[in-house]
Amino acid sequence: MATLTAIKAANYDITYYNADSYDLSVTITDQDGSAVDLSGDTLTMTIKKKKTNTTAVATLSTASEIAVSGASNNVVTISFNIDLDERSYYYDLYNNTDDDTIMYGMFIVTGEVHA
Repeated sequence: MATLTAIKAANYDITYYNADSYDLSVTITDQDGSAVDLSGDTLTMTIKKKKTNTTAVATLSTASEIAVSGASNNVVTISFNIDLDERSYYYDLYNNTDDDTIMYGMFIVTGEVHA
């Protein structure tokens, strides 16, 4: 589980084996290391081919693939199984409620070897 500071968006690259189940849990803290309470907040993770694209190839949200948990409501777990072309994408995890980017980076999709 990664620990990220919420005061500044964290750069964190994700490597994803295409169409496989994926789980990522991150603990969100402030600059002092205190838990950031995300209970009731709406979070979305947007994946795009280019940062400037207006259309996402995938969007995950607290309505389905993103859960907030933990004693301090600061553990974000992202669970998904999506089918994307093998390539590098860009993503960000955004807190819509607080208008704040939590994390961002490359979303690298690798393909199956055994076909």
